[in-house]
Amino acid sequence: MKPYQPHLFYKLYRALQDEGLADHDMVFDKEMTFVSDLGFFTLRFTTENVPQVVHFLVWPEKRVWHNSVRFYREMRRVLIDLGFVMAIMMEPKDKPQMGTFIKIVCAGTKNIKPYAERDGNLFYLVKFGRRYENIQ
Repeated sequence: MKPYQPHLFYKLYRALQDEGLADHDMVFDKEMTFVSDLGFFTLRFTTENVPQVVHFLVWPEKRVWHNSVRFYREMRRVLIDLGFVMAIMMEPKDKPQMGTFIKIVCAGTKNIKPYAERDGNLFYLVKFGRRYENIQ
């Protein structure tokens, strides 16, 4: 896992464009982005000091369930190394499979409820590890 470098701009831009993201929604070059051989993710930091995962993309040629899980674990390890015990993840209104992924893999339960909704997109607060389940 390596930090974003400007020479990767076109590759990340095209990947998000192929997923249907508009140019104004792409922030990988403005926010903290990490790239690996499995994909890339972008973090945005808010005032409450909980990072929001803005982009989470597994490269299309590597897009199978176990690679998505491996990539999530890589992202979680980076966040823990940065000192965070939770993150905000979004289920885009047009990608319900991301909600299933968040519920099963990230939260470990299908019973997790979104804590916010905006423009049809659902937001989940994902906590890393059982020891942090009761953090409010």
